[in-house]
Amino acid sequence: MVIPEYTVSLLIWIVPISALAFFFIKKRLLSPEKSFALIVTVAVLAAIGIVLDLLFAKSFFLFPNARAVLGISIKGIPVEEFVFYVTGFWFVIFIYVFCDEYFLKKSQSSHRGC
Repeated sequence: MVIPEYTVSLLIWIVPISALAFFFIKKRLLSPEKSFALIVTVAVLAAIGIVLDLLFAKSFFLFPNARAVLGISIKGIPVEEFVFYVTGFWFVIFIYVFCDEYFLKKSQSSHRGC
């Protein structure tokens, strides 16, 4: 069984996003304000990435199989390319939030006893 490249590249983002989302919910780390800020940030960054992709993707990238996995393309660009922007930014921001809200606070509390 051959897994399409777009599927693998999107799973690299989607699996950790799902795990971190579950972790944030379980630990109740995000207040409503932080959740709103996270969503707005991802939306703005993804929108910028998508607009730039629509304007310049044909100049830099080749899409020999523009139908890709789902078979849907916008202006000759596979829809998976746009999903990549949303999930990529979501992943990066989740890692930042994880480090800020959990990892760094936990390491700071362990050093206070020294």
